[in-house]
Amino acid sequence: MRICLIGYFTGHPDEGFKKVCRHLAEELSRRHQVLSIDVGDVFSPRSWKRVRDFSPQVVHQIAGPALSAFVSLKTMARFSGGARSVMSALHPGSLFPGWPSRRLISWLKPDLTLVQCPESQALFRSLGLSTAFLPNGVDCRRFAPVDGEAKRKLREKYGIIP
Repeated sequence: MRICLIGYFTGHPDEGFKKVCRHLAEELSRRHQVLSIDVGDVFSPRSWKRVRDFSPQVVHQIAGPALSAFVSLKTMARFSGGARSVMSALHPGSLFPGWPSRRLISWLKPDLTLVQCPESQALFRSLGLSTAFLPNGVDCRRFAPVDGEAKRKLREKYGIIP
């Protein structure tokens, strides 16, 4: 199977998103052909050419489920000739809860949304999305996104250079 992964592949894998993206790409590459596209390059002409030439059967985006992720996933799946679309929704807290976003998500919904915890599954099912449970080794109750100031303090505390 040909799978196009959209995620965070550049730079040092020092964050959960990057680690999940790279690990998933490595594991899928054992049995499938995988094209990795960095989320920052998803709308570049070079990436569009690579996707067109690759002709994926599945486009899989690994992202926080922001509205922009739904747009880029749906656009790339359509561009690739109707590939199936899959989203690994890593941080559902970034989803906009208002009715305009809910309406847009119902139009942009992927064929499958992979979730990591029961709370995420309930949220996405309430939006009418098809879900499957695929934990990436992250306990959503224990680990959650933090604001920029909290992140800066944690990095300072543990000596992590951004």
